Amino acid sequence: MPIPSIIAVAIGDPANSRLITDMNQLRGVRPYITGLVFYLSEQDYTIGTDYTIDYRECYEGTEDFTGADIAGTNNIIFCMSTPVVRKAVAFTSQVPIVGVFSDYKGEKFNQTNNVCGVTANRIDNAKDYYDKFVDAASNLPAIYILHRPKNTASEQSLANHKKAHPTVKLPELDVTTAAGNDPRQDIQNAINSATNNSGLLVLPVDLFFGAADTINSTAKSKSMPVFWPLSDWVPPGLVGYGVSQYDSGQSMGQQVQYILDNPKNIPPDPYRFTSAGTPRWVASQAAAKVLSFANNKLALQQQNGLLII
Repeated sequence: MPIPSIIAVAIGDPANSRLITDMNQLRGVRPYITGLVFYLSEQDYTIGTDYTIDYRECYEGTEDFTGADIAGTNNIIFCMSTPVVRKAVAFTSQVPIVGVFSDYKGEKFNQTNNVCGVTANRIDNAKDYYDKFVDAASNLPAIYILHRPKNTASEQSLANHKKAHPTVKLPELDVTTAAGNDPRQDIQNAINSATNNSGLLVLPVDLFFGAADTINSTAKSKSMPVFWPLSDWVPPGLVGYGVSQYDSGQSMGQQVQYILDNPKNIPPDPYRFTSAGTPRWVASQAAAKVLSFANNKLALQQQNGLLII
């Protein structure tokens, strides 16, 4: 029997897809994957010998799980967002699925027999994003919200922000790219419509995570500090707050390990590892300097758990 393949799927750039059989091939993949691989290595699982990773980035709506259900294999599907888990559930009821998602019961994943995973609580944390941003970057002329209409995580995060801040009216930059298309030009156009030197608050949407380089570089060209709802990819953005994708990958690794040890079976309590990690503050001094923000403002926050990089 061939060694198990982890079919790892995220929304992003299809050109970044690759077969990973060695730790030296991890450059440029989502931090989820790095966390997963390092967790498994600590449990004496060797990539290329005990498993491989078929890493796939896809445009939204074109998520591809081809080959995951080939007879005679003990493959695992590894999903890096709720929409990808939904697609995987529609694809198979037989192959174990490990995912990161917002609402396990609300999505009815608990009614399946092959889905397990963790949550990073990014939607719940959305009520705090504005305050965290203002703490790190005060006196901004405006703060724009990068929003993906009709995306559950984006809509619910925006609703949580508005509920927590009913008097704070932030302009929204909507990205309405049709499914199956590259969103990067639409993201550039949305950000370019904002006022220079304003702030950009990115909502927790996998499509945005997959376009992190485009978001950071476009915002930098307009001298806009960026707030990310996670603690990965902060430079050249200014600040991030949330559970890192690396930590989430490590938590998901516990479930992957169980499945590797018990082929085709998910853990008996599939949502046991409820939290994917602890939210962290991360800020970039280099970005603060480039964007003319006083470093002492960020340094003051270090006493409250802010990691200056």
